[in-house]
Amino acid sequence: MIIHNDLTINASGRDFILRHSIDKPKEKRLFLCILLGYDVQRTHYILDNKFPSGSFLNALEDYKQKTLPLDTKEQMYTAIMTLVHHNAFQMKYDWFIIFIIANEIDPNYTFIDRLKSLKYSNENLAMFIERCKTIKPYNENIKFECYAKIAKWLIRLCHNMDSLLILWNDVLFHNSEIDRNIFKCFIEQIQECISHDDAVDLKHHFKRIPADYRYDVLYWGRDEVIQSLESISQSYTLELLNSFPKILEYCFHNDLSDTEEEKISESCIVWFKNLIKKLNASSSNESDLIFSMFQQLELVHPFLNQKDNIWGNLSDIALERTKNCPENQIFDAIKFVVQINQNDVKKLFLNIVQERLKKHYTTNG
Repeated sequence: MIIHNDLTINASGRDFILRHSIDKPKEKRLFLCILLGYDVQRTHYILDNKFPSGSFLNALEDYKQKTLPLDTKEQMYTAIMTLVHHNAFQMKYDWFIIFIIANEIDPNYTFIDRLKSLKYSNENLAMFIERCKTIKPYNENIKFECYAKIAKWLIRLCHNMDSLLILWNDVLFHNSEIDRNIFKCFIEQIQECISHDDAVDLKHHFKRIPADYRYDVLYWGRDEVIQSLESISQSYTLELLNSFPKILEYCFHNDLSDTEEEKISESCIVWFKNLIKKLNASSSNESDLIFSMFQQLELVHPFLNQKDNIWGNLSDIALERTKNCPENQIFDAIKFVVQINQNDVKKLFLNIVQERLKKHYTTNG
């Protein structure tokens, strides 16, 4: 081709390749791939939307580099990378052949770098993840660095929780080394997916997150944390409501603006009221409810005791609910509440007990 350069260009240009793209013999299409590689290297021409990349990619089944002349390796690589990129961005899936022949043509999986800007709609993403299941066996024994690269790329492609969790559960391989390497990427993608969830969606998605990762995903930047507190406070899922104090504590690691503190205060009120409703529904008696309420106050006391407004609101809610309990249930709760270590919290409850005792003795005096 070098000796007869002009003749080669005229006889093997893009038009020639297109005319013969429907040839059935696989060997002919492989030869056309070599010609395409030369053409792309020479012209840097981008394949148009109608180019039949799938026809050429399908010819690569069982591809072995040794079946072609050694001096065509570079051209074949160029052609395959061009075809993979074109096919992928046409929302086709013939390019998945690259996972099967990667050891032959691209053992370092550099094609991933060419697909970083690839994005799918929800519908196409679901189809893509299903296709990924078919190439899972071909990714099992590749180099760790390459697999981690593939896994992170796949994770970042998943812009909704349904696809992300199917990918995690059904497509990716897991062991301690892999999970340690891709953990941060996975958590960040979950955070991105649920960052705009309302309380209903957050509840649904939170329950589907692998148990070992649930609380890791709830640590965002400050704005996102405040937003997550708002969503969690509106939930009626006990597991989510129980996560609220941990996230709340995270908020107070740094100074807050008045606006931020006001938003947090509002979320705290909503959270505590909803938590009490949930606890009330699951408690066998109201003495258990009383104990549970004051346990929650003990959890938040270390970082709220200096926030008079927030602490006062939560204390008032607990006190009001306790005062509405039958007297015998309040007295029954004494043996539980005295186990609480935080004296300020115990005093809140014991003040109610003293009031009831004083009232009792005054009435019967």
